[in-house]
Amino acid sequence: MSVWRLEVLRVWRTRRLVVLVGAFVVLGLGDPILTYYTPELLKASAGGIRVIAPAPTPAAAIAGFARSITQIGTLLAVVIGAASLAIDARPALAAFYRTRVRRTAVLVLPRYLTVAAATLAALALGTLAAGYETTVLIGRVSPVALAGGLGLEALWMCFALAVVTAWSALVRGVLGVVGCTLATLLALALPAAAGVPASWLPTSLAAGLGALIGAHHSVPLWHGVLVTASATVLLLVAATRRIQRRMA
Repeated sequence: MSVWRLEVLRVWRTRRLVVLVGAFVVLGLGDPILTYYTPELLKASAGGIRVIAPAPTPAAAIAGFARSITQIGTLLAVVIGAASLAIDARPALAAFYRTRVRRTAVLVLPRYLTVAAATLAALALGTLAAGYETTVLIGRVSPVALAGGLGLEALWMCFALAVVTAWSALVRGVLGVVGCTLATLLALALPAAAGVPASWLPTSLAAGLGALIGAHHSVPLWHGVLVTASATVLLLVAATRRIQRRMA
């Protein structure tokens, strides 16, 4: 059995793909519904006080979904990614792989790409669900903007999983990898506070879907795309070399 087939079977049989798809689709269907009924919920809970709530808009619904996948979706992808990529979390299995795999890339890339493909498939289905529910309840969503935003969010997810891969080459336990990855992603907000233009940070892509739908992208999006794509490749190369030195 090839390594690729083994990783695909692992994602399927452990129900990780089902968890990812289920979570993203629920977020995609739920956020537009919440946006649609928020004005009524506010008025019902006002206790006789007059509340003026803005009418729900397609941009607000998609922005809510974008925030959910940036927070809940990224957390879920990091946890599942760490469970797959933390090779040394199970010493017996790690020893088994190392005695049968000659090239480190064969040990790292199939795991990364399989988890990334599962995450992106779930993200795509969730985005389609959000676009459909928003169109039905509130109003039409531009398919071009939705596809563009999906591409930005997909690149963010690939970057987050690359950070997971890099930490899995340094930390052995799954919980350690998850904690270090989340700390790294949260720390990406610090350069913006220090004066670095936010458009150059990978975090600019995390809100890309809401920005494109709402036409609020006043900064060039290609800045974040260039930096994030380059950082993803560099992190994967560094992780592969680190694991190679550990195997030597």
